[in-house]
Amino acid sequence: MESWVVYKLCRAAHAASLTKGVSAWVYRADETVSDKLFDKICQGIHDTEHIAPRMKRYFEGKGPAF
Repeated sequence: MESWVVYKLCRAAHAASLTKGVSAWVYRADETVSDKLFDKICQGIHDTEHIAPRMKRYFEGKGPAF
């Protein structure tokens, strides 16, 4: 199965909103990603130019998500 990440659509969401979205079929719960894939996604967040500066600062631990 192929997958991709659209970094320019990166946004923060409260966990409660995500849980409600799964219950309302807005989001689909799927299997947990592997550590290797998670690391690749995190590296992509660091490397991409297509993520809002506020979100990049959040992932670097230098600012709030909201």
